[in-house]
Amino acid sequence: MKTNNFSLHNYPSTNYILTFWKESIGIATEMFWAELEKNHIDYKRSDELNFVLQKGRFRRVDIGIFANRDWQVIKDFGLN
Repeated sequence: MKTNNFSLHNYPSTNYILTFWKESIGIATEMFWAELEKNHIDYKRSDELNFVLQKGRFRRVDIGIFANRDWQVIKDFGLN
């Protein structure tokens, strides 16, 4: 059986599908990216969490509102 290399970059619609995961902050989001990394699936994300931790502000209000709910847990995922 022949195996094919899988890359998220092979699919043009991937950018649209992953928009939520690329631009949000949350426990599920950080777990999603940790799983991609653990499985050696290389994909560049807009790292909103580390942006917040480094700059001390959110890029967008909606990201801050969403992140506020679980901030004490979420912030521990950042700056790896």
